[in-house]
Amino acid sequence: MIVQADALEIPGRSKTLGGAEGELARIVETKFAGYIGVPKGDALKNTMELKTSKGVFTVERIAQVEATEVIFETVQSGQITVPLADIQEIKLILKPA
Repeated sequence: MIVQADALEIPGRSKTLGGAEGELARIVETKFAGYIGVPKGDALKNTMELKTSKGVFTVERIAQVEATEVIFETVQSGQITVPLADIQEIKLILKPA
């Protein structure tokens, strides 16, 4: 994979992060940066709840953000790959003290 500004070169995929998917990928990367890799900052204070067409999941961390999908580590199902188009809602819920 080659990254140049907004351009990605991934075999079999669009070369640019354009449209709704590209915008959503950038939102996930920026708004939920604390959940990418080792949880830090707000990710330590909040629980992430992910709603998709396949169900509702409690997210421990985001393993990877790609051009068309996100890989989440969940409490219920371990690692799941979710196409950006299937994400219906992401909520942050304050963890009980």
